[in-house]
Amino acid sequence: MILLAIAVGAIIGGVLFRDFSGVVVGGLLGYMIAEVTQLKSRLASLESGSKQAATPPQAAGTVSPPTPPPAPVASARPPSATAATAPIAPLDVRPASPPRAQQGARSIEPNIEDVVFQRVKDFFLGGNTVVRIGIVVLFFGVAFFLKYAAEHARLPIELRLSLAAVAAIALLVLGAWLRKKREAYGLTLEGGAIGMLYLVVFAALRLYTLLPAAFAFALLVAICALAALLAIAQNSLALAVLGVTGGFLAPILASTGQGSHVMLFSYYAVLNLGILAISWFKAWRPLNLTGFAFTFVIGTAWGYRYYQPEFFGSVEPFLVFFFLLYVATVMLYAWRQAPSLANPVDGTLVFGVPIVAFLLQAAIVKAYPYGLAWSAFALAAFYLILASMVLKRASMRLLSEVFVALGMIFATLTIPLALDGHWTAAAWAIEGAGVLWIGLRQSQWLARAFGLLVQVGGGIFFFTHATPSADVAILNSTYVGVLLVALGGVTSGYLLFRYRERLKEFERPIGTIALAWGLVWFYAGTLNEIHLSVADAHEIFAWLLVVAAATMAQEEIGRRLAWPALRYAAGTNTVLVALTLASATVSVAHPFIGYGAIGWVLAFAAQYKVLRAHETTGLNVALGPRHALGFWVLGGLLAVEVAWAVDRLLPQSDWSLAAVAVVLSAMLTTPVALRGRAWPIRGNEPAYIFLAATLFAVAALVWLLQGLAQPGNAAPLTYVPVMNPLELASLILFLSLLSWVLAIRALGQKIEPLLVAYGAIAFIWLNAVLFRAIHHLADVPYTLNAMLGSVVAQSAISIFWSAIALAAMVMANRLTIRYLWLAGGALLAVVVIKLFLVDLSSTGAVERIVSFVGVGLLLLVIGYVAPVPPRVNKRAEVSP
Repeated sequence: MILLAIAVGAIIGGVLFRDFSGVVVGGLLGYMIAEVTQLKSRLASLESGSKQAATPPQAAGTVSPPTPPPAPVASARPPSATAATAPIAPLDVRPASPPRAQQGARSIEPNIEDVVFQRVKDFFLGGNTVVRIGIVVLFFGVAFFLKYAAEHARLPIELRLSLAAVAAIALLVLGAWLRKKREAYGLTLEGGAIGMLYLVVFAALRLYTLLPAAFAFALLVAICALAALLAIAQNSLALAVLGVTGGFLAPILASTGQGSHVMLFSYYAVLNLGILAISWFKAWRPLNLTGFAFTFVIGTAWGYRYYQPEFFGSVEPFLVFFFLLYVATVMLYAWRQAPSLANPVDGTLVFGVPIVAFLLQAAIVKAYPYGLAWSAFALAAFYLILASMVLKRASMRLLSEVFVALGMIFATLTIPLALDGHWTAAAWAIEGAGVLWIGLRQSQWLARAFGLLVQVGGGIFFFTHATPSADVAILNSTYVGVLLVALGGVTSGYLLFRYRERLKEFERPIGTIALAWGLVWFYAGTLNEIHLSVADAHEIFAWLLVVAAATMAQEEIGRRLAWPALRYAAGTNTVLVALTLASATVSVAHPFIGYGAIGWVLAFAAQYKVLRAHETTGLNVALGPRHALGFWVLGGLLAVEVAWAVDRLLPQSDWSLAAVAVVLSAMLTTPVALRGRAWPIRGNEPAYIFLAATLFAVAALVWLLQGLAQPGNAAPLTYVPVMNPLELASLILFLSLLSWVLAIRALGQKIEPLLVAYGAIAFIWLNAVLFRAIHHLADVPYTLNAMLGSVVAQSAISIFWSAIALAAMVMANRLTIRYLWLAGGALLAVVVIKLFLVDLSSTGAVERIVSFVGVGLLLLVIGYVAPVPPRVNKRAEVSP
């Protein structure tokens, strides 16, 4: 219901204003209207609870009839005789309590359309129907008589008006006399007489100018006071409503289309003062609604037809007066009803008065710059001050909560009407956090939702209306606005955490989302500000300095507030460092540019300090991945920076590639060397050896595959097989991989698949070593096709593969690893096949001789020193 109202209001506002601000204003007005329904539901629940707890006290002057025995609902209406003698005012006379099974159904309050229909039905069909309809017809007849007499009759107008006044007084006296015998009949006559007196005085004042304005208003005040006194003394709501209705209809029925609007609104002011006076003694909601409806409907109709900007000075005071008067009426109603806890707040007037008044205000101040903004600000201040005053009365606490909500809503409207996009978003963010806090303190989910939606709206408003600021760095509207939006999100996250026991189940994750919202705004806005304000060479340093400071601040504040989510946010800032490294590799010359080295040291120091603190305090969520991520970023940073530095010293060579391999080797061997010895490795071995080192092992594999395409440029040194930067780095990398595989086995994991992969990669790398040697020593181009087509290369491959097979089979024999011996034998078989299919067809006799002789000798050696290992006897058992 509420979301639908907000959506409809937003659509209407967007169509009317054709701007995002219109969408926001329309949505907020839709929210205000929907609040009526929300409040009515809450009041209905309070009323049903109060009915079950105790019977509310009788209104003053009402005779309490004896409680009848339980009866069917059909017998709830009193008989006609009783209706004639009982006062009309207590319209809420209730039948005997229904069975418990029916109470749940009766506690559901009807909607406003049902209430209005029932009131009209009760007026015309309750009590003496004929006399009520007759008095209405008589009232219209008198009005038409006065108008006709003004146009056609020859009798002096003074005489005609005097006769009408005498008839009204006579009707009033007759009603007072008959009230003692037939109360309902007499009260109806009195109400009609009051309306006729209003009509006569207004006609004499406005149509014929027979009475001075001061004297006419004195008469109107007297009639209003008479109606109020009669209604209060006789406890007659019907008399009050009839008298007020006649008073409001009098100028409409007697109107000729001419006259002063000041006179009309002054007259209505007198009538409304009478309603306010009655409200002091009686909590008659239908009377209040009648006055409100007549005042603002007639005022709106007049404004639509006749209002001009030059009328502002004479119209604005009346609008303010009517607004204040009905706010006072609402407060009086709540004060009168509070002791009984039955409908303590009139939701229709509470929300209807500011909505209608603000819409009328928008129409009359549209010609003034910031006129509507100041109006919204005044309403916000008014309701917030009023809420603080009402809050002192415990019985009116609900009304104070409603006033606070209205104050915050109008404060929200003030911002986009007065400020630019930067400050609008900022103010909405802070206000949204405030509304959220109120909703949490008062356990109102609607206020909580509204506070969060205001913050999201502020963010959207920022993107759609904000413009780059040309002010000084940091202290400019753009960045300050971003900081305030971020502050609103972080504050909301903390409030949702602090009051988490008051949240519904589906609301629990929203606190984390609000915190993330605030932090994203902070980091994104800060990064943009650094980009605009800091020299390119120092951007990385400034950004890392912010990340380090923010990390420490989040950890410290989260610890002091016992807020784990903020501390976890500090622990995950390594992601920002990783993104910084990724950006630096493509946007700047190297990561340590400017004072970048200092920034990286500070960022890593802050991150590891936070990790250490989390380990000691038991915040172990995702601790392993966080360790691994930090280690990955550290390795990547060192690899990129070292490669850049070496490339500057020795350009156009493989030294920079070799430097990367050395860094990867260090990242692989460090967790193995420090396991169980030093923090952060100690206690986190699985994170570093499995998670972190595995990524570096994959990176080493990629490096080795990439190195296959490199010819091994050792400049400025001369190429020497194996003793060159590329192959020495590869050898170091293989040894590091082997130490990592053995460390995994030490942790109780199976390594056979890893050994197979290790052997395959080693075999490929050894062939690359051979090809590079042939390239440099035999002057064969370093391409696969050239190598396969070279007789020298083919002979070298045959002998080299045989040597590898020999080494594998000897090792298998010594270690009794049968599958390794079989692998070596398979490679040897491939060599033999190659001899007869490839080498035998070679045209070079020397190369062919070398191939066959070399392979043959190696076969003899293998047969002697590396026979096949015996099969393992699966049935053998170890003796005890």
